[in-house]
Amino acid sequence: MDEALRIMRFPLIFTSIVGNFAVLIVLLRYRALRKSSSNMLIAQLAFSGLIVGKLYVHI
Repeated sequence: MDEALRIMRFPLIFTSIVGNFAVLIVLLRYRALRKSSSNMLIAQLAFSGLIVGKLYVHI
């Protein structure tokens, strides 16, 4: 059971980190996207998801 959880945990962490990083890159690259408050909320959620994903790797 522990081996199955370990195998499933890697793809979830990887997609979390890569996906949130991609969202942050897009929002930082295009200035027009930074003018909307809803896009800034998405950036904040992506940043917090990135931090949670990075912390979960070390647990």
